[in-house]
Amino acid sequence: MTRPDLLARTIVIRPTEPKEYRTELEMEKIARELMPSIPGGYLDLFSAVLRELPNVELSSEDRKNRLVDYTQLGEAVSRVRKKEPGVFVSQYASRRRDEVFDLFDDNPVAGAIVKLTSSYRCKGLFAGTVGELHTNLAGYKGSGRGFPTSAKGLKDALNRIVGPLQRAGIKVEFGNTVNGRRRITIENEPVLMEIAKAAADAEAKKQEREQKIAAINAAAKRRREEREAEQRTPSVGDASKRPTSH
Repeated sequence: MTRPDLLARTIVIRPTEPKEYRTELEMEKIARELMPSIPGGYLDLFSAVLRELPNVELSSEDRKNRLVDYTQLGEAVSRVRKKEPGVFVSQYASRRRDEVFDLFDDNPVAGAIVKLTSSYRCKGLFAGTVGELHTNLAGYKGSGRGFPTSAKGLKDALNRIVGPLQRAGIKVEFGNTVNGRRRITIENEPVLMEIAKAAADAEAKKQEREQKIAAINAAAKRRREEREAEQRTPSVGDASKRPTSH
């Protein structure tokens, strides 16, 4: 599934592979033993979830994606099953981000944008025209299969993946048209945060180094002043050798 609009409306379930398989007769026996209790368990869970549902408040961040009703219902189920509040919402958001990155692997435009904005040249930020973006992405489009051949095609492709890019922390903003050229700004927030953290760490190390140098200089100054004071202060033997007046 590679269409972003379809992915935004889809619940992806990845079943795990069983450790061992059962025969059809064994499965029928298990079904006969468990089936009487399954409907009752579902109905008990459903009624408890309906009671809990009004207590589930989603944040504005949780409401930015589609399937808000599903998110609220899943959180209610999680709480009824004695999970901590917010566990389902957090896990669901993480799963949605993973699905976005899976999409990037198959979408040439999204993949190229991630690579471009993560490069040393851009350092998390691109600002220019759509045509300039099309030119800059040329080195990151891989085989080029499915990649737009024009700036207009790129703009249309971007409009389809703005939502998934946003969920991945990549903000796309279209600006005004200047001299017939549409401006665009792309911010890769994870990369910008990483750069900001690296800059902050470098600044902290610089300040620590400056403080150590200042402490060494201060200690050297104190020792120098102590030696000068000792040289200015006469010793007892020197004082006895001074001539006395009669």
